[in-house]
Amino acid sequence: MSIQAGHFYECSAYVRTKGFEGRILVNILSDDDEALTNTEALFEGEAPEWENVTAALDGKKCAYGRLNIVFEGNGTVEIDLVRFMDKDCWHA
Repeated sequence: MSIQAGHFYECSAYVRTKGFEGRILVNILSDDDEALTNTEALFEGEAPEWENVTAALDGKKCAYGRLNIVFEGNGTVEIDLVRFMDKDCWHA
């Protein structure tokens, strides 16, 4: 995906947990693992039922990158319908 410096992005997903203690972090990385956006917590806490969660990311550099999702903690996490889009997207 193309990341532009100064643009704002939103990552969202549906999350459900079972005995999870930790957090889910998201950012965009280049092929060289350089961060193209800031890193934000997508989720922290418990969600025994499906919960829609979001994180706002800021573009730091113009480049192509990939979505990086990091699960920190222990327990079970289910994740579905992960979306990432520019906040300026006409249909957002």
